[in-house]
Amino acid sequence: MLGWAYLLTAQWQACMDALAKAEIIAKECNDDSNSLLIRNLMGMAYAATGDYMQALKTHQYCLALVEKRQPQDPFFLCHLYNQLGQHLAHLNDHDSTLDAFQQALAIIEELNKHEHLQAVYIDIALQYSAASEYEQASISFYKCIELQNQRKPLPLQSEIYRYLGQALMMSDQEKARTYLEGVLQHHSNELDALTQASILTNLAEWFLLNNHLEEAEQYVEKAEQYVEKACKLAQSSGRTLITSDALIMRGRICYAQAKYENGDEYFAAGLEMLEELNLPAEQSSQSALYAQLLDKQGKTKEAFKYYKQAYERKRRAV
Repeated sequence: MLGWAYLLTAQWQACMDALAKAEIIAKECNDDSNSLLIRNLMGMAYAATGDYMQALKTHQYCLALVEKRQPQDPFFLCHLYNQLGQHLAHLNDHDSTLDAFQQALAIIEELNKHEHLQAVYIDIALQYSAASEYEQASISFYKCIELQNQRKPLPLQSEIYRYLGQALMMSDQEKARTYLEGVLQHHSNELDALTQASILTNLAEWFLLNNHLEEAEQYVEKAEQYVEKACKLAQSSGRTLITSDALIMRGRICYAQAKYENGDEYFAAGLEMLEELNLPAEQSSQSALYAQLLDKQGKTKEAFKYYKQAYERKRRAV
């Protein structure tokens, strides 16, 4: 718990020290369950500090352990594939990135069936109980009870589509557009609002990035249509990474249309949300992007402010 707290507050060295001590204790007690969770947190800490190769190795180790264990926890398995996809994307291994995200989405498609989700928790709890892992069994039963009182979608799905869309655009832009539009066309009724917003925002970026010559206005208008719908959908889901993506994308489109004051408002709202979500790496990259746009307009003083913010958030992230 202490290592997790340090991870959430970006105290990286303290996080790794606490996790290393926890792992020693877990090994001495032959506590495989907690040892696995500790390794997972280590992988997340490596990724947060930019050591994606070590993060990849750590989460690959976790995946190998999970695949050998019974019972298998599909939620944790999905989390691991999502983490692996992000590490591989940073390492520019596009094919493996897409495969990892597709594996995660395949698991989510099954878990998104509400009745099936409850059955999974019960089954996991019973298997843990049979293996005399009573603490893990209790946790699974409590999750099943909580699920009966709410019908929220899995938030992970929207983020996986976000990263998958980004990975597709890095490897094959035409394939990215075809895939994303296909998901919306054939599966929109199965997707929650936040996931639709995630896909729509990726499509908005596709149109903006392919903003060439005589087609420029057409692409910008199309991007604006997508991001307007994405903002409307994501707003109903509160403050999330996807909501901030939609706001910042709207700001980028406003700048492409020379609507600078409107763009400033959207950028400010999106960056403020990233600050509240404690996502310094995302805030750093988006602040740097905004600073570049300000610089092009000759707003040197404002640009410097956001370049400085990008640098400070980058330091916080590492």
